[in-house]
Amino acid sequence: FQRENYWLMPSAQGGDVAAAGLDRVEHPVLAAAVQMGDRDEWVFTGRLSTDSQPWVRDHVVLGVLIVPGTAWVELALAAGRRVGAPVVDELVMEAPLLLDEGTTAQVRVSVGAAGEDGRRELVIFARTEAGEDAGMTCHARGWLAPQEAAAVSSWAPVEWP
Repeated sequence: FQRENYWLMPSAQGGDVAAAGLDRVEHPVLAAAVQMGDRDEWVFTGRLSTDSQPWVRDHVVLGVLIVPGTAWVELALAAGRRVGAPVVDELVMEAPLLLDEGTTAQVRVSVGAAGEDGRRELVIFARTEAGEDAGMTCHARGWLAPQEAAAVSSWAPVEWP
């Protein structure tokens, strides 16, 4: 063992998502994206934890750390920008994501194919890495729309008295 290294060296591709056949996503939570075969459907994936995203610690309700709804909106916007539908047309939270200190959650954002109107279905799933035996839980579901299809509707009537 003199002047020779016999230890395994970490692979240069260890953190490279392209080595796994994924596209890199420049986002604080989402790290990679993959297109589903030859269809125009996408899955974005990443990890969310109190260590890598310390802002999550600021969202404690009755002593329980809850990932805020604005995080789901941000994930939807990031996926939408990537697929050409940058407007969150609708987003409904189905279940909260509860994190313990030091726990990491795997996040999946699924974006469906564009319909005739250009809208795409969006579903956000997550599971904690501690509960890998458990299936993914749907946390939010909604629709993304292209910029030109997003007409802002006013709450006021067309003709004001």
